[in-house]
Amino acid sequence: MNKEHVGVNSSRPQEEDCIRPKEADCTQSCDKPVETDCTCCNNDPDNSPVEADSIRPQTAELENRLLRLQADFDNFRKRTARERLEQAALAEAALVANLLPVLDNFDRALANLPQEADTSWAEGVQLVHKQLLDVLGQQGLERVNCEQPFDPNLHEAVMRETCTDDEAEGTILQELQPGYLYQGRLLRPSMVKVATKD
Repeated sequence: MNKEHVGVNSSRPQEEDCIRPKEADCTQSCDKPVETDCTCCNNDPDNSPVEADSIRPQTAELENRLLRLQADFDNFRKRTARERLEQAALAEAALVANLLPVLDNFDRALANLPQEADTSWAEGVQLVHKQLLDVLGQQGLERVNCEQPFDPNLHEAVMRETCTDDEAEGTILQELQPGYLYQGRLLRPSMVKVATKD
């Protein structure tokens, strides 16, 4: 009696659709065996030289743009810090300039002390004047030197006196109002009387 066997022929393994391993998220299939490299399921950009070459110029352009933005921001930060320091210096110079008339009044008061003035009172005025000069000097205030030939960059000639000596021409004969420098810059020129040749 012949028996019919119903089932799958085990003499040859059945070829199944090629799918990637379970760890890969790919739903495509092909007619190739599993052990054969399947290019249709290869979605890794690192393994695609054509796609890598196409995005390399874009990557270089983005890197250049990033470097330019970083350089622009660094320049902006430095410029902002420099402008902030300059504004602070201008504000300080304006404050010191407003105090110059106070120094002038001290100079006039000390130069015209009445003879009957109390000695302790006069010494007190001198101490206050010195203290104010010391504080401003620590901030960079210094008096313009008038014991030198006339310099139009530092002195302002408001009076002239004729002299016969050639060597005396341009000499400062008298300081009428002191001038001041603040942190090396001229804050106010000295008003002086200058000797001139006839």
